[in-house]
Amino acid sequence: MRAMGVSAMKGNRLAQKTMAELVQKIEAARSVDHLTVFENALEYKLQWEREIQRCKGAGLPDPAPLPHPDDIILDMRTGKVRTEGPMSKEEKASYDERLARRHEAQEEVTYYAKQWRRARDPEKKARWLTDWHFEQRVFDIINDSFPARYKTKLENRS
Repeated sequence: MRAMGVSAMKGNRLAQKTMAELVQKIEAARSVDHLTVFENALEYKLQWEREIQRCKGAGLPDPAPLPHPDDIILDMRTGKVRTEGPMSKEEKASYDERLARRHEAQEEVTYYAKQWRRARDPEKKARWLTDWHFEQRVFDIINDSFPARYKTKLENRS
């Protein structure tokens, strides 16, 4: 292959033709594979969206497919598929832990903001503010690690 490429670059027409045919075959196969992935992702997404709607309509609990259909991003212009969310039980468990910690940080921020507003002593006020800022940073670090669908706005930001 390398020798044929060098020959093609030196002007060997047979090598150029052979290389062009190989590239065309590879690109055609890649295009078919790419289209198959897109079609499969679209079908998966639509089937799970229908199932989730059916469960909601029947008053059943929402199913929790992995990946969730809302996490599958289909770019109709380019035909690209990407997933922005957990794709396995282990990733889902990690997401759930981080979401829980982010929720705790939100509760702590709200608590420290309330304590800071109530405090009259400058030392206590400074301590509450330090704790408030720390939990804000924790919230922001966790929140920034998530894709857009999972992000939320911090309440009671100082």
